[in-house]
Amino acid sequence: AYYFKNLNKQEMDNLIGSAAKTAHLIRNYSQGFIGVQNPEILVIDNLSGQIEGQSRQLRSQLEIEADLKPTVLNCAKLSVFLRKVVSRQFFAADSFPEDKLQIIRRYVLVLNEIFERADSEINNSIVNTSNKVFSKSCGSQNTQDLNSDLNISQTSDSTNPPGSNRVNKQLNLEYIEREFDFKNFNISSIEAEKNYTEFKKGLNMLGSFLTNNSHRMQDEVACYINSPPYNEQANKIIAVCGEIENHGRAIINDSMLVKHNPVQVNKLMDNTSNAIKNLNITIGAKEFLLRDKLSILKEEVFVLERILEALRKFVLNSYK
Repeated sequence: AYYFKNLNKQEMDNLIGSAAKTAHLIRNYSQGFIGVQNPEILVIDNLSGQIEGQSRQLRSQLEIEADLKPTVLNCAKLSVFLRKVVSRQFFAADSFPEDKLQIIRRYVLVLNEIFERADSEINNSIVNTSNKVFSKSCGSQNTQDLNSDLNISQTSDSTNPPGSNRVNKQLNLEYIEREFDFKNFNISSIEAEKNYTEFKKGLNMLGSFLTNNSHRMQDEVACYINSPPYNEQANKIIAVCGEIENHGRAIINDSMLVKHNPVQVNKLMDNTSNAIKNLNITIGAKEFLLRDKLSILKEEVFVLERILEALRKFVLNSYK
């Protein structure tokens, strides 16, 4: 697209990456409640999945300098619709935990802000135009109105998820990044051998780390999915990481059950192990083309191996 010479590609890449992570986390927080009895949660998971997938496409479009605006606007509309789904006027899944609902609502606000900023970045890079398409197509509300609409309590605590009254001034994504930080996660702090509730909490967190870190690996190669000759290997990595994501979400779902299913979790861990082996084979092949990403991908696979190892030990040594 002609406007790329004036576009801050690094800023746009950061926004796209944050959108993908945020949508991914919303899907994680929806697990365990997706079903015909909770249609709102099914819609939330579906919309977030669409935004996550289209954010990956945006990474690819950014790499080849294709026009970003149609995809950004579509993601913006999806995020606005998602905001309506989680609002008080629509959301009626009484069985869904209030603390998780508040986190999802805050993350939805972040998505709204990210895509508004992304559209603004594009508009600012287009010469002789001031057309604010996001505002025209999606409408604009200030943060106080959004918080009122979504029933989000105001807070100045920096340890809380984003979505406070500062959301329009700056994007606080530190909380999101912490959810991907397995290196600083202390599994020994969870006394799972004594307490079944703590066991399920630890299982949930380790399943989440599996999904989060496989998502991060997908993000690393997303820019190549439409760029021959790299696209075939990039899409293979994304597909295998998608399998690991699914296994991780299944483990999250198991942690939400009244009674943990150890046979199912062991099978999921074995399937995850096989998927990680496939990743190692792919990136270790002589014909592997994504050499500039090789060291990062190896590190990400190493982290996945550590998470799986921690998960196996946790299940083996914990409360039964």
